[in-house]
Amino acid sequence: MIRDFSKFSEEDFNSELAQVDWGSTFARAQGNIDAAFSKIYNKLNKRVNKHAPLKPLSKRKFKQSLKSWITKGLLKSIKVKNALFVEGDIDRYKSYRNKVTTLIRQSKKRYYYTYFTQHMNDMKKRGLESMR
Repeated sequence: MIRDFSKFSEEDFNSELAQVDWGSTFARAQGNIDAAFSKIYNKLNKRVNKHAPLKPLSKRKFKQSLKSWITKGLLKSIKVKNALFVEGDIDRYKSYRNKVTTLIRQSKKRYYYTYFTQHMNDMKKRGLESMR
């Protein structure tokens, strides 16, 4: 799940938060810190969900989020590659595809090199299982 900020209005969100009666929230908690926090959290979470609702990630976006070596620049290049394929320009598509594939391989190699270099002495983080 990811927050959808496409229709988020900071002004509307702030004005709705200003309308909340926080004093009565504290009064109803009667000195119980846990109850006060729970009430504040629920009120705030309700407003956040209204203005920036959670939406499910597509399978494709979820898989990409697991691959830490895929950067924003690579995502843009992949979109250009896909657009070239749709246009039907086979020669330009193949050339661009090969460049993007090379960049992805280099990025993945660099990511794992830096990861294992940073965690050289930490056996718990050295294993690939802990990366997921």
